[in-house]
Amino acid sequence: MKKILTTLFSITLIVLFSNCSHKKEKYATILYFNDAHQIYPVRDELGERGGVARLKTIVEKIKKENPETIVVFGGDLAGGTLFGGLYHGFPMIEAFNLIPIDIANFGQHDFDFGSDITKQLVDSSNFKWLSSNLKDNKNNTFNNLPTYIIEQKAGIKICFIGLTDNMNTTKQDGKIFQKDLFEACKNSLQKIKNETPDIIIALTQTSLKTNEKLINEFPQINAILTEEQYENSSNIYYVHKHPIVSPCGNMGSVVRVDLNKINDEISLKIEVHALDSLVAENKELAILQEKYKNKLNAELSKPIAKLLCPLPIKGNLYKETKAGNLITDAFRDYYNSDIALINGGGIRANVDKGVFSLKDAHSLLPFGNKICVVKLTGEDIYNFIENSLNDDKHKRESFLQISGASYKYISNKLVSIYINGNPINFDKKYTVALSNYLISGGEGLKKISKNKILISQEKALNDVDLLINYCKKKGEINPKIEARIVNLKIIK
Repeated sequence: MKKILTTLFSITLIVLFSNCSHKKEKYATILYFNDAHQIYPVRDELGERGGVARLKTIVEKIKKENPETIVVFGGDLAGGTLFGGLYHGFPMIEAFNLIPIDIANFGQHDFDFGSDITKQLVDSSNFKWLSSNLKDNKNNTFNNLPTYIIEQKAGIKICFIGLTDNMNTTKQDGKIFQKDLFEACKNSLQKIKNETPDIIIALTQTSLKTNEKLINEFPQINAILTEEQYENSSNIYYVHKHPIVSPCGNMGSVVRVDLNKINDEISLKIEVHALDSLVAENKELAILQEKYKNKLNAELSKPIAKLLCPLPIKGNLYKETKAGNLITDAFRDYYNSDIALINGGGIRANVDKGVFSLKDAHSLLPFGNKICVVKLTGEDIYNFIENSLNDDKHKRESFLQISGASYKYISNKLVSIYINGNPINFDKKYTVALSNYLISGGEGLKKISKNKILISQEKALNDVDLLINYCKKKGEINPKIEARIVNLKIIK
């Protein structure tokens, strides 16, 4: 596999996979983007990018050049950010209906608030969704959606399939299941064969390595449009001349793919258009952006406590952190459980010291997980925590922050656990407050059986609500590092 193009925000580059000219002949265009976590532009240390108003400007410009255009969204519009945590993706659907887009695939974060919310998002859409590998508990395609979609533009029969990976990192509600990508791809391609498309394009939410394997196993896939590899660059790779195209994160760019059919041969021309400050905003969508931004800021600027120390995000995946201590203390305080846990990957923001607002709380915990209570033996707890640990090479989002207990470890092996100052008793049963996400096997941890659940997600409160109530009660919050988690390898 060869990487052939990287583009930063300030430039637009072109890769030509075969000689083609569109001056005299009709051609089809696909506009592709993904990772739409908030409706207005993202502003951070990488600059300003994204926003639906700029997206509509690019779409209108290219559709004016070529009416034979299909606008495709690759997935992830619901969760994963503060904006998504509050609005669950519905403002993005409203904007996409106005742009408008034509086809959408799912990312795993589109299920962060449960598959019932995802169905509402689909039902609110004026565009088509597809999935080739997501099934319900009756083994039907999720929401009875098609496994592939065929569009005809400029005399070219274009077939799309949709593949979604990493569903173990979203909410597990027992209503949505990820089937093997390769088996699903094989089944879809078999059905497509009778449709005799001119070109097959896979819309994927998976890793670059998996995309490469898909092309090697299924060479009839002409191109893959996939998830972002980087926040600030768009990338085009190829495997045996088959492109794998990855736009910027947070709607930072739009990929344009022009398809030309000459003597039954399809040629591809690929451009990357940055959605940066150089792109003018569509007025209608700019008003919509501002409406939601103002609404969000008004709601979230309300103070709830005074924070006496900063809460950096760094470290949540490999060591004890102040944010982890604060959050797990809030869970344990509400339920009066023996211990409380949160996976470090569920803590999503830096918070500066000073006024601690609703915005800060929702930024820390944007997923809306329910905090349940289970009763586990000491042995269960020991194994659960040990399975969450990193190895020497990888930091895992499963790494557990803790309250009411402390543990020491080396690499991915536990050395000791103390609960309430006493060595853990393998035979004793303890109450544990943790999210429904972890209970259901999120981050690859072992699923906790239903007969061990004392307070289920149906009766549980949201994680962010517990944090807010705890901080309000305290008035001033000043979490400390207390040797709750000790990496003995670092000490040595």
